[in-house]
Amino acid sequence: MIVISTINFDESAADVMDWLGDEHVVRVNNDSVRGDFAEFACNVSPQSVRDPKGIWFRKGNRTSITDPSIPVAFRAHMSAEMYALSGLHYIRGRNTRVLGSADYVFTNKLAVLQKFESHGLATPPTLVTTKKESLTEFYQQHREVIVKPLSDGTRFSLPSGEFKIYVEKIDDAFISTLPETFFPALFQKHIPKEYEIRVFFLAGKCYCSAIFPQGAQNNTDYRKSLQAGRVRSVPYRLPAHTEPKLAAVMEDLRLNTGSIDIIRTPDGEYVFLEINPSGQFGSQSSICNYYIERDIAQFLSK
Repeated sequence: MIVISTINFDESAADVMDWLGDEHVVRVNNDSVRGDFAEFACNVSPQSVRDPKGIWFRKGNRTSITDPSIPVAFRAHMSAEMYALSGLHYIRGRNTRVLGSADYVFTNKLAVLQKFESHGLATPPTLVTTKKESLTEFYQQHREVIVKPLSDGTRFSLPSGEFKIYVEKIDDAFISTLPETFFPALFQKHIPKEYEIRVFFLAGKCYCSAIFPQGAQNNTDYRKSLQAGRVRSVPYRLPAHTEPKLAAVMEDLRLNTGSIDIIRTPDGEYVFLEINPSGQFGSQSSICNYYIERDIAQFLSK
């Protein structure tokens, strides 16, 4: 049996399930409360538990139940129940291969930056502040500064529509509109880029792609170009001394999978930005012919 803990509409999980072929797969969609559990049953007594071959903590282990048909008073309780189920600790066995972690679906960006630096990998000058005065000093020092979320959240819904959060440059005019104190925010020196690099890390192996957004307006966040279909990706190989350092960072963070974002500057420097433990890899796999889904299936079914 293979257990996949994810969310609805996760195409990458479905692609991996195709590669698993005849394996018995239990998929738990953490953001659903309806028919996904019709075939799920586990007697937790030690005498009857059958250890799965592999468990993949893919996505959504802390997803909240948002179904409007469910009374608000019950949603928090149901979310807590889903979180307990998604852990699936009670069926972990000594011989089980685990990809990802129920406890590390999200990472702290600041902790990741510190880990990069501790292993000799360059990172952007970074400021987290609530003070306009501190931001002004940081901006005067670096002149080109971006703002980005502290967390990994990239979209939210309001009655007026769906909104997405991108990395954006700030300027004097923006800073002048801020109050003297504001909600905590993360600012970084804007790093000029020759191109971006996305690394999908799987159990010690790095699948690297160079990303070339088409259009100067997307210089701060290639996802804008990705949505418009204006991104060119090619297979890439990092310098030989870099991959072992990345592996050491992942080991320190107790992660055996995740997507790593890197900038290669016009001067040939590699600047390391962040790690997403449940980052997307589907387009990277298909465009670069990496067959990542096949390799994940083989990892889980060994």
